[in-house]
Amino acid sequence: MRHSRPMNPTLRILLENITVRRKNRPLIAGLDWDLGSQGHWAVIGPNGAGKTTLLKVLSGLLWPDSRSRRTYVLDSRPTSSPLPIRPLIRFLGPETLETFARHAPFLSVL
Repeated sequence: MRHSRPMNPTLRILLENITVRRKNRPLIAGLDWDLGSQGHWAVIGPNGAGKTTLLKVLSGLLWPDSRSRRTYVLDSRPTSSPLPIRPLIRFLGPETLETFARHAPFLSVL
C-alpha cells in the first residue's frame, strides 16, 4: 500500500548555525532561522549578498558545513534529508526561468 500525503501538508524548516563557505570565504555564517508553515518570506539584497545560496540551502540543493544543522519537519515528522520535501519546494533561478521561457511560450518571465 502506498503512503498518501495529506492534501495540505505542513512544512517547517529549522536552520541552526548554518554556515556555507566557498574558497574559504563565508557566504553565510552562523544563520539560525525557523521557517514555520505559516507566513510568507521575501529574501532581498544586492547581488552577491547570498540570496541564491540561502534558497539553495533551504531547498536542499546545497549542503551547509558539517557543524550546521538543517531539519525539515513535514507533517510533524522531522528529518535531516531534503528528499521528502522535494515535491513541495521549487527553486527557480535565472537559468531555470530562461528554460521555462524557451519551452513554455505561454508563460511570461519578468
